[in-house]
Amino acid sequence: MNTLAEPLLNGFVRENTNGAAILRFTDADYVRSDSSQIPAGGWERGPARRGFAFEKMGATASTKTLWLRLRFDRRMLPAGPVALYTENNYERIAVLLNGQEIFRNFTEGDDRALGWYRPEIVRLPTPLLAEGANNLLVRIESNYDLVSGDYYVGPAAALDTRHERMHFWRITGVQAANLTMIVLAAAALWFWLLRRGDTELLLLAILGLMWFARDYNFTAVRAPFDIVAFKTMTYYAVYPAMSASLAFCLVYVRLPRWKLHGAILLTAGVLLCLIRFATVEWGWTGVFGTDSIGNLLAVACVSYTAFLLLTHWWRTRDAGAALITFCLAAIIAGTTHDIGRQWDSRIWDGLGFFLQPYIGSLFCLVLLLSFGRRANLAFGRLEGINAELETRVEDARIALEEREREVRELEVARALETERGRIMREMHDGIGSNLVAALTVAERQNHPPASIATLKRALSDLKLTVDSLEPLAGDVIALLGNFRHRAEPDLVEAGIKLHWNVDRCERIDWLDAINSLHLLRLFQEALANVMMHSGATRIDLACVENIIGGTPGVTISIKDNGSGFDTDCTVSRGQGLSGMRSRAEAIGGTFLLFAAPREGTMISVWLPYVRQVEGR
Repeated sequence: MNTLAEPLLNGFVRENTNGAAILRFTDADYVRSDSSQIPAGGWERGPARRGFAFEKMGATASTKTLWLRLRFDRRMLPAGPVALYTENNYERIAVLLNGQEIFRNFTEGDDRALGWYRPEIVRLPTPLLAEGANNLLVRIESNYDLVSGDYYVGPAAALDTRHERMHFWRITGVQAANLTMIVLAAAALWFWLLRRGDTELLLLAILGLMWFARDYNFTAVRAPFDIVAFKTMTYYAVYPAMSASLAFCLVYVRLPRWKLHGAILLTAGVLLCLIRFATVEWGWTGVFGTDSIGNLLAVACVSYTAFLLLTHWWRTRDAGAALITFCLAAIIAGTTHDIGRQWDSRIWDGLGFFLQPYIGSLFCLVLLLSFGRRANLAFGRLEGINAELETRVEDARIALEEREREVRELEVARALETERGRIMREMHDGIGSNLVAALTVAERQNHPPASIATLKRALSDLKLTVDSLEPLAGDVIALLGNFRHRAEPDLVEAGIKLHWNVDRCERIDWLDAINSLHLLRLFQEALANVMMHSGATRIDLACVENIIGGTPGVTISIKDNGSGFDTDCTVSRGQGLSGMRSRAEAIGGTFLLFAAPREGTMISVWLPYVRQVEGR
C-alpha cells in the first residue's frame, strides 16, 4: 500500500438495484488513529474484497479506532436524494460528510452499541453535498474485532429497498426466530414441569436457552453487560450449544451406543472452544480465515451425526430420525454458506446474511415437532386405551345390569316361592283338610254317591292345583310325573291301566305355574272323558320331542283303547273338546284330536321350546 500524496476518488463498481445505478466502493483510504479528531495525514489506500478487514484483535479492554475515507463525485449519480448504505461494521460507527458529522449509532465513546450485523442507511444532506468531489469519513470503534464493512452510495430510494430487505433477514427475521426459540424453550419447560419424568423436555429447554444466548448477539442494539464479556460469551457459546444439540439428537432417537457417540460430540465441543481460543489469542489461522478450522470441524461433527441418524433411519425407518437428519442436512448447508462469507475469508457474499441465527430455531423447532409427533402417537394410543376402557366399562355396566336383573328375578322368584309355599300349605292344611274331613264324614254317613263323587273331584282339583304350584322350572317330565302320581289311583279304581312312554326332552322355560295349570287341566279333562265315556282298559301317556314348521318342541299325547267316536258328531262332547283346545291355544300350543268308532281316541298337545311373542 502507498501513502497518498493527494486524495483521489476511490475505486467503485456500478451495480443495478431496482433499476437504479448505485456505486459500491472497491477500495478506501484508511488510517489507524484513536483520536476523535480527523487525522491530518498517514492515510493509506487498500482494496476491498466485499468489506475491509483490518484487525482480528479479539477481546480488549481498550477501544481501538479506525478511520476510513471514501471519495466520490456527485455528478456520477442521478439527481435526487442520495444515501450511504453500509453493513458488516464492527461495532460503533460515525459518518461525516465533508467534515460534518451526519450519523452515529452510539451516544458516547464508551456506549456498548453493537452494530456489527445491523445494516445502516444514512441519508446524505443535500446542503452538505458538493457538486463535484465529496469526502465521506467513517470512524469505526471496537473493543473486539476492528472491521469495516461494505459501502454503497446511490439514490436513496434504491438503497432504502436494499436496506429494508437486508434489515428483515439480518434483524427482524432473526428476532422472530429467537422469539420463537424462547417460546419453544418455555413450552418444553412447561411440559417438563407437567411431566417431570421426561428429562428430554428439560434438556430441550436448556438447549433453546443456549441457542438464544448465542444468537442474541446478532440483533442486540446494546450489550446487556460488559461488551467484551458479552461478545466472548456469544462467540464461545456456539460450539457447546452445537455439540450438546447433536448429542441430544442421538439420545432422542434412542440410537444404539448413544452414550459413546454423545461423549465424542461433547468432547468435540470442548475441543472447538480450545481451537477458537488458539486462533484468536495465539493467531492460529486456517486457509479461509481465523475461524475456518473450527468451522470445518463443526461441519464434520454435524456430518458425523447426520450419518449416524441416516444409518439409524435406514435400519428402523423411524420418522423422527428422518426429520432430524433433514434438519442436520440444512445445518450443514447453512454452515458451509456462513464459512464462505466470514469477514476474513469472504469467498462469496452468499445470501448477504448469515444463516446460523436461523439454525438454532430450526433445530429446536424440528425437535419440538418430533416431540409433538411422539406425543400425537401417545395420544393416539391413549385414545385407543380410552376407547377400550369405555368398551370395558360399557360391558361391565351391561353385566352389572344383567346381574341386577338376575338378582331382582331371584328375589322375585324367592318371594314367589315363599308365597307359593304358603298358599300350598294353606290349601293342604286348610281346604285340603276340610275336603278330606267332609269326604270321610260323607262316606261314613252313607251320603248319596253323587255328593261323595263331587267331594272327590273337588279334592282332585285341589291336588292338581297344588301340583301346578310346584317349582319345576319348566321340567315337563316332572310335571307329567306328578300328574301320573295323582291320576293313577283313580285309573286303577276305574280298571284302566296306564302305560308310561315318556322320552327325555329339554326344559320349557316359559312353562310357569299358570301355564302348567292349563296343561294339567287339559289332561285332567282328557282322563275324565276316558273314564266316563270310552270304556277303555288302557291308556298310553307319551311325550316325545318333535319339530313342527321348523320349530322344535315336544308333543304330549294321551291315547286310549276305548270305543272312540265319530269326530263329525261331537255335539255331546263339543264343550269339553273346545275347552281343551282353548287351553292349548292359551299357552301357545297346538291341540290335535284323532278318533274313530271302535278304534279309540288320542289327543295330543304340541308345545314349542321357544314361544313366539305377540307383535313379532
